[in-house]
Amino acid sequence: MIEAADGSYNERVVIDQSYLQGASESGNDLDGTGLVGTGKGITINNVISNVTIKKLTVQDYAGASGNADAGIYGIGGK
Repeated sequence: MIEAADGSYNERVVIDQSYLQGASESGNDLDGTGLVGTGKGITINNVISNVTIKKLTVQDYAGASGNADAGIYGIGGK
C-alpha cells in the first residue's frame, strides 16, 4: 500500500503496488500543471492487478493526443 500525505504533488506517478490512497478525502492532488511534455498522471504497471486508488484527485495532465490517456493509464498484458 502506498499512502500519500496531504498535499499537492506536481509529478507523474508509476504504481507498482495494488493500493494507492491519499491521507484525506480533500487534501491530495496529483497536478500536472506546468510539467514539461505530455504524459499520464498515474501509470499502472502491467504486473499489477486489482488496483485501488482512493482519496486522490488527478488533474491537468496533457496526453499525447489531446487528453487521451492523460489521467490514469493501465498498461495491459498481465
